[in-house]
Amino acid sequence: MPRTTECACLICEPPDARQDQRWRREIGTVRRHRWGVVGIVDEPGWAFSYGLWHSFRQPEIAMFGLRGPDMMTWLNELADRIPGGGVLCDGDELTDVLADQPVLLRAADASWNDGLFGTAVGFYRQRTPPFLQVIWPDRHGHWPWHPEAGDRCRDWQPNLWLPLAEHPGELWPRIATEV
Repeated sequence: MPRTTECACLICEPPDARQDQRWRREIGTVRRHRWGVVGIVDEPGWAFSYGLWHSFRQPEIAMFGLRGPDMMTWLNELADRIPGGGVLCDGDELTDVLADQPVLLRAADASWNDGLFGTAVGFYRQRTPPFLQVIWPDRHGHWPWHPEAGDRCRDWQPNLWLPLAEHPGELWPRIATEV
């Protein structure tokens, strides 16, 4: 978590007119709905929120490797818990997100922000709040770090809790540096 609860977003520190036009949609989404969710539909795709920190001082959330529209729905459902007093924390295991599997929340290292969460980085003016990764197990219940985890579960979810430079494998570091 950042040391401060201050928010440096485009709503709290209004942009100049040129920036305001560029970010009009995102600013409007957060003003109307209190957060937004972006989906990247490539394979492997990912989805992430922006606005949770501004509206609730809660970490933003991200999910990887499943169908884009589904991940966006699940992230919105998780975010829907916050206005009623729900809190999402590093280490939480939630059993009511995916129909038949638990998910685990892990704090993301900030080194991933620029490469994977550009909309949030811009919305928060390069002072991006913390992110939590929503991790799913394979169909046998193995988490991606388990030796018997399925290839898609292991390969299509980055280990965001590790710094980008320490991530095993090439796929996610390449994606994060190409975006």
